[in-house]
Amino acid sequence: MPESGIMLPSEQCMSFVNRLIFSFWEWHAVVAFVIR
Repeated sequence: MPESGIMLPSEQCMSFVNRLIFSFWEWHAVVAFVIR
C-alpha cells in the first residue's frame, strides 16, 4: 500500500477512470429506470 496521501499517477488515473465509469453506469441506470 502506498504511503498515506501519496499515490502513483497510474493509480490516481485508474481511480479516476473507475469513478468515471461507475458514475456513467449509475447515470445510465437512472435514465433507463426513468424512461421505463
